[in-house]
Amino acid sequence: MMVGQILAAGGQAVPGYRFIPQDVVPDDGTIAAAVARSGADGVLISRMAGLETRSNALQNPYPSLDVNAPVPAIYGGPGGGAYQVATIYTTLFAANGMNPIFTYDPKTFNPGDFESQAPMYATLLVSTMQSNGLLQTMMLPK
Repeated sequence: MMVGQILAAGGQAVPGYRFIPQDVVPDDGTIAAAVARSGADGVLISRMAGLETRSNALQNPYPSLDVNAPVPAIYGGPGGGAYQVATIYTTLFAANGMNPIFTYDPKTFNPGDFESQAPMYATLLVSTMQSNGLLQTMMLPK
């Protein structure tokens, strides 16, 4: 999906699976060798991390006007409950030396549903890279 967004923006990209075996977790040496074979200028690596559970508390309570209630009831405000938050780290590395150039790390409030959020994430990341001059694009002839 990320490669597709970069290509749609006029950049050049190839998916890492073309150069890195899928049956092992790649170490630094494997990644460096794959980058050398690919001839890439940069490497974009994404991972989800920092999964934590948070809970809501009622923030905007209104006391009940029911004088017959055994305890004051609270109405209004957001509902309570637990939810999960994860940070998605995407780092752009310079291919020569694998030095980090840029990291994009927004939080997702429903990590279990990241698949549906991925297109928006990819669009925002590509846009941010373009606005920071980190994505060179080719203007195709008309």
